Amino acid sequence: MRSSDLALVALVLIVVALCVGSVRMDSATSDEPAHIANGMIKVSERWLNFFREQPPLMNSLSGAPLVMAGYRMPPSWKGGNHWVAGRRFLYYSGYDAYRILFLARLPTIALFAALCLIVYWFVLQQTASRAWALAAAALTGFCPNLMAHGRLATVDLALTFFAFGATALLFRVLDRPTTLNAILLGITTVAAPMSKISGVILAPYFAVVIAMAFAFKAVSDPKRFVRALVIALIAGLVFFEGFMLAETSSAYAHAQYPATARLLIPFAEFAAEVQTIRAWYSKGNELPQFLLGEFSWKGWPHYYLVALLLKTPIPAIVLFIAALVIGARKRAFNFLALLLFVALFLIAAATSQLALGIRYVLPIYPFIYAAIAIALHGGAPLPSAAGRRASVTIVLALIAWHVGENLATYPHYISYF
Repeated sequence: MRSSDLALVALVLIVVALCVGSVRMDSATSDEPAHIANGMIKVSERWLNFFREQPPLMNSLSGAPLVMAGYRMPPSWKGGNHWVAGRRFLYYSGYDAYRILFLARLPTIALFAALCLIVYWFVLQQTASRAWALAAAALTGFCPNLMAHGRLATVDLALTFFAFGATALLFRVLDRPTTLNAILLGITTVAAPMSKISGVILAPYFAVVIAMAFAFKAVSDPKRFVRALVIALIAGLVFFEGFMLAETSSAYAHAQYPATARLLIPFAEFAAEVQTIRAWYSKGNELPQFLLGEFSWKGWPHYYLVALLLKTPIPAIVLFIAALVIGARKRAFNFLALLLFVALFLIAAATSQLALGIRYVLPIYPFIYAAIAIALHGGAPLPSAAGRRASVTIVLALIAWHVGENLATYPHYISYF
């Protein structure tokens, strides 16, 4: 193995160790019980119309280890909402709540480790530099905000993983439009909104990226690319239908539907979830929201920008500013496409009436870290070897500072700022 490969393996193992070590005896966050109960019910009961505002994919992944370990929901879940059912399952069922939490969090930790790997792979594909790929993976793996939610039985890290994974695969299909790449693209694209509704942003984002790719002449073979998009669409629909039909088997067990009508059930169910979230998105939250000493029922347009400035490690902010300056000169397609996702996601968040924490914009982080590596790869043209060595030293120092911020925060990542 190359030294860079060994370093990547060591990085991922350290990230996993920090995640596992920091949650072994960590209590549940406010919404974890509801997500865990939802996953248990989806996997064991095949009952999709529970916790309507939450798509089933990631919750089902979190519930799978519990079902395999022999845990079962108390019968009382049918008499309460998801918040009540989750608390009853964790704390009034006689089970070990800490063990339940630990098992339910393992799939998220696995996705977080996979996110580090796919960021490395993507940057390596774009820059052919293992050093910069490793730098992007380090920024991702040791980001306190990603780690805070990359070890919880919730859905934000899943959306982050699938959104970035689908984007990385879209770039791969632009370059190599093979059938396998297209199938993987279709599945990961659909998996994003099946984990969290805000993943639907991939549809307009991909439309603009594809248009940009043709404008920048970044499509290797237009005919094969269009064919690959058709395959990706079919693969995504098959995955969506298969998973959602399996999850609706109990809810519609006693209803008589023609075969064609039954195939439409997953779309009706998903549309109902989108409508629920849309109303929540536009009407605000039932709890008062807080920012810089103020309370509001409708949030603030600048909430997430302030949250990012307060919660993102300072060295990462410095690196991103440098990347913006250097990347603006290069105007490379891949860099601009990554920034487009960041901009779209922040605009969508700013126009909502929800201001409930940085996890709502968590998916932008791997895009930022990959953009940093791509923009700084090659760096600004410096006339002297001494200048180039100094710039490398500065970058290494900033990455070391970023990693140090993570280690100094252990194990209290959610409270990091």
